[in-house]
This record gives sequence, C-alpha cells and structure tokens, in this order.
Amino acid sequence: MGQFQRDHPTDKRSFLLSLTEIGRSALEDYQQLSDHIVDNLLSILTEQEQASFNHLLSKINQEMRD
Repeated sequence: MGQFQRDHPTDKRSFLLSLTEIGRSALEDYQQLSDHIVDNLLSILTEQEQASFNHLLSKINQEMRD
C-alpha cells in the first residue's frame, strides 16, 4: 500500500488524491521533524528577534500571494 489513494469513488474518469494511513503517518513525522529543525534554528534569536523575523516572513508571504 502506498502513501496516496487515487481512485475516485463515483467518477472513474477522474482522480481523487488522498493520503493513506501510511501517508498521514509520514506527514506527521515530517511535520514533527520540521518543527524541531525550525525550533533549533530560531533558538539563537531572542523572542523579539523571532517576532520580527515572523513578521517579515508574513510580509514576504503576503506579497507573493498578491
């Protein structure tokens, strides 16, 4: 069994992608690892620096969406 399920339940001409239980577990593991890495990287910054950094990233992200 893979990480994705592709069959559409009612329309065999299309695909409905969804994560299998294995895929959900892999995603959860990845998210935990990612959070750990980010926490370690940001630990060198003060709380104020982290807030400024998050603000700047949000500003960049918003600009990219516009």
